[in-house]
Amino acid sequence: MQERPDRADTNHRATITRWVSMVSFVLLAVALASCSGTLSQAGKAMESGDLAAAAKLYQQCVAAHPDDVSATKALAAVLYVQRRWDEALPVQEKAVEMDPGEAQIRVELGFNYLNHQEQAGKAVQVFEEACRLQPTAQYLSFLGSAQLSAGEEESAEASLRRALVTDSSYPHAYVVLISLLERQGRAGEVDELRRIAAASGLTLDLNNTTPSTS
Repeated sequence: MQERPDRADTNHRATITRWVSMVSFVLLAVALASCSGTLSQAGKAMESGDLAAAAKLYQQCVAAHPDDVSATKALAAVLYVQRRWDEALPVQEKAVEMDPGEAQIRVELGFNYLNHQEQAGKAVQVFEEACRLQPTAQYLSFLGSAQLSAGEEESAEASLRRALVTDSSYPHAYVVLISLLERQGRAGEVDELRRIAAASGLTLDLNNTTPSTS
């Protein structure tokens, strides 16, 4: 079975949920005046936990002002948190085109491609873009998992090893790389990675790499 970063997806969505709870304040500071009233209402809806109402209001703003980057990214985030994957997809794709310098929206789009659209190749592309913008161990690990799903084992190994060079304490990279090496019968390298992880004080949950995200 090919690795998919579902646990990482769950953790990352938790981060995005927190981000969505704050996005109204950011939007109120940068929004176009003609859209500020709608954004204010959307912010209040989010504060009250009514994401469905917030999504509708963001959709209204994006429809009226299709070049509003902040509203587009907020709509993409809200739809993603609501698990409205198919609706989120075109909005995420538009947000990526509109903002060439943000890694986070690319990661969210990558998870949508990988886990909900069965498009591992496209996931690899956007994760690569995210890693060029922000080459963290987390994002490199996401890239490695996507590359595995796309059948690119050599590239996946390189990404995962780069993740560990970047941050030797990031457990998800160990988990995915060990799983890959075990499938390839490279027992000696697996033992060495386990030793390094243990020396770093890490506890690896190697039996639960693909929990459900829904």
